[in-house]
Amino acid sequence: MFAGNDDIEVYKKFCKWIGKPEMFKLRKDRSLEYSDLAPLAYMHLVFEGNTNISNVKHLLIDEMQDYTPVQYKVLKRLFSCRKTILGDMGQTLNSYSWSDVDMISKVFSNGVVMKLCKSYRSTFEIADFARKIKRVQDMEPIARHGQKPGIVRFDNLTEEISGIAGFVNDFRGSSYESLGIICRSDHIAAVMSEQLNSCSDDINYISTHSAAFSKGVVVTSVCMAKGLEFDEIIIPCLDGYITDSDSGLLYIAVTRAMHRVTLTLSCGKEDLNRHLLRLNLNN
Repeated sequence: MFAGNDDIEVYKKFCKWIGKPEMFKLRKDRSLEYSDLAPLAYMHLVFEGNTNISNVKHLLIDEMQDYTPVQYKVLKRLFSCRKTILGDMGQTLNSYSWSDVDMISKVFSNGVVMKLCKSYRSTFEIADFARKIKRVQDMEPIARHGQKPGIVRFDNLTEEISGIAGFVNDFRGSSYESLGIICRSDHIAAVMSEQLNSCSDDINYISTHSAAFSKGVVVTSVCMAKGLEFDEIIIPCLDGYITDSDSGLLYIAVTRAMHRVTLTLSCGKEDLNRHLLRLNLNN
């Protein structure tokens, strides 16, 4: 159907054929966007024949909720062995490209799909708080109790930064060993780290360019914090979590904590209830 000398040319014509030529974006170095890689790989495997990886006897896929359907199609063609696919469906980073259990089960007839429902990391109070944010019905908190998460309002961002610096000092006087200040995005994390370093020493900023993880006080984004755990976490700028996708990010951020969670925001008293109502935190 599509004449072309290479995969990229054929893929370009495919995008035009489905009526979405604007989806094809080729850079000067002939590289594509990340989201194009799995469709391109799948097309290559279909046209050129499988390159089955036969020396793998069993494939374990973690974080199953973050793979797209076409990525699963590629994995199926590459690996003919038995598979175990597992993850927490509430922990998806991108609500627009996630896969559900039914879809994954249909793709892998010889695979075991497991939903991880029991929360061993967080206290009952933290897990129960997180369930309100995303309404994850399957989560089963363990019977380990602690403080309820706290929400602290400040009149403006300057006061919020100062308040967070105070929480950092309180952490240093506690028995906890790790504090994560988890921001909605890398940009907010970078700004937060710069602001906090001006009023507090030894603040470690972790970004996509960081070579190692640091203990102590860490400022990072939700995406970078996924898979990590901290004794205590602070989630600043709560008023910036607006969309359904943001609620998913907030859910991930809250569930990074083992013992204590503090959420902060800058708004007027009259706006506080509106923000909490939007995030299902008004009770």
